[in-house]
Amino acid sequence: MNVFDLDKPGREKLAKMNATLMGKEKVRAISWSAKRAEIYSGHADGSITCWNAVEGKPIYVLKAFDNEITKVEFIIEKDLLICCSKAKQIKVYKLPKEWRDAKLVADEQKLASKLVIEYNKQKVSNAVQKAAEDSDDDDLAGWHLD
Repeated sequence: MNVFDLDKPGREKLAKMNATLMGKEKVRAISWSAKRAEIYSGHADGSITCWNAVEGKPIYVLKAFDNEITKVEFIIEKDLLICCSKAKQIKVYKLPKEWRDAKLVADEQKLASKLVIEYNKQKVSNAVQKAAEDSDDDDLAGWHLD
């Protein structure tokens, strides 16, 4: 599945692809929430995958039924996910306001930034050390002009 950003109505020709959702095969039903920027896909194996629509990454996989999902609907006002199966069953799930604690996500991002900075510092340090070891002074050692 692909997610496109249409921007404004009438500019469909300029749409850009935001994400590709690479998940399970045999998607049977799709719903989405613009407010939450999430897509919900129901599959033939009875599972529902909740996707981050911006990043194109799965957030959570829910095993709802033992058989095919036939309908998935998200109710924005109540944060409810309603799903139906081929066995004529209906289930309602109350989704959390946020899948992950915003503070934990921020802490992870800070840690990742620090690790990238340390990695880059080490890379520069190694390059400087290698350049110092490989100076031009010793490249001409032993050569004499008479």
